Amino acid sequence: AGAGAAGGVAPESGDRRSRFRRICVYCGSAKGRKASYQDAAVELGKELVERGIDLVYGGGSIGLMGLVSHAVHDGGRHVIGVIPKSLMPREVTGEPVGEVRAVSGMHERKAEMVRSADAFIALPGGYGTLDELLEVLTWAQLGIHKKPVTTNSDSLYSSLSSLASQ
Repeated sequence: AGAGAAGGVAPESGDRRSRFRRICVYCGSAKGRKASYQDAAVELGKELVERGIDLVYGGGSIGLMGLVSHAVHDGGRHVIGVIPKSLMPREVTGEPVGEVRAVSGMHERKAEMVRSADAFIALPGGYGTLDELLEVLTWAQLGIHKKPVTTNSDSLYSSLSSLASQ
């Protein structure tokens, strides 16, 4: 999740500002099996702040979602969490981070996240993260949107690209 992690983020006039206003980050509500996943979430959050980018994410305050959202919010950027009402009791602990958009279910969540973001980054996560990533990739392949989609630098999802070309 280093400098090139946001796929297509281009500095303007010598600074690190981005052409993207909001980036959606898909990631897990758990911290993951490797400390490097946690480090990548915090690093990505700081990178978004440095580039002047707001965050759209799954709305949880725990796990990798909590780490990236706190890093962005603590850095002074706007955070939009989109979360199904049914997940709020188990994924939001304490005070929610930034603006919370409670939706009726996962389909509405995914559509709202796509509507609200200019690009997408996937960090490690479980089946929910994979589902969100595959849907946004499918929509791009079908021409439903033309927004960039990239995955983390750990190559966790690298085998997906070979499946898409078959």
